[in-house]
Amino acid sequence: MAAAAAAASRRASLAASFLLLLLLAAPLRGAEAITCADVISYVGPCVTYITGGEISQACCSGAKELRDVASTTAVRRQICSCLKSEASSYSGLTVDAFDKIVAQCGVSLPYKIGADPNCSV
Repeated sequence: MAAAAAAASRRASLAASFLLLLLLAAPLRGAEAITCADVISYVGPCVTYITGGEISQACCSGAKELRDVASTTAVRRQICSCLKSEASSYSGLTVDAFDKIVAQCGVSLPYKIGADPNCSV
């Protein structure tokens, strides 16, 4: 049971890391504030893929839009915190899943996905 909990925690951290890296690659423009509800609305379509479905156009669009609204350090930190919190509720996440989203959606990331995102960037 402890091994399953540790694996679930690692997968949640990987999910948050992926989405944080999308933000770090974002251009500096757009919103000055964002809520967790806003963040979830962008990445919601990716949950189907992360839990075993296909990568949808809506997932790709949401990932790109979220990257684009991450205009300031404060906004990126807020998005990261929201994603880190939300990712803990999903199991079955892998680094391969995030690599496929990046490749299929054409979202460039200058960083390698890690297991524990640093929301202070």
